[in-house]
Amino acid sequence: MSKLKIKQIFIMFASAAAVAAINYSLFDPYYAAFMLLILIAHELGHYTIAKINKLNPDLPYFIPLPVFSIGITHIKKLNLSSKFIHKSILFYGPFTAFIASIYLLLLSFIFLPSSTLSILILCAFELFFNYFGSDGKKYRALNKI
Repeated sequence: MSKLKIKQIFIMFASAAAVAAINYSLFDPYYAAFMLLILIAHELGHYTIAKINKLNPDLPYFIPLPVFSIGITHIKKLNLSSKFIHKSILFYGPFTAFIASIYLLLLSFIFLPSSTLSILILCAFELFFNYFGSDGKKYRALNKI
């Protein structure tokens, strides 16, 4: 493993820990943990599809903000890819996060009945924000081609 990859892994875990630390102080610990897991799933969705298409992505890192943290996955050869690959990379981030949020919602019905409402809010947030939010604007713009 190269030094660059070790540095990227360290930055990913350190920035995820910073996101967790900020949100644990503000919210219910279950909500903060699920929010972080959904954010990680979202960014790893982009990363995985870019890796499958051999676009040489960097591991994601996170900008810790209260309530809405930001995840960033830098993909080096994205401009050289086809529009279909670009669309699939944009799509699979919200898709994997939505699947992860549904999975966590089902688990919360079984194990954490008191925090199910907060998980349901996260599921809805992931679906609507990413369609109408930053990723959705790019995805809808590409579909107008």
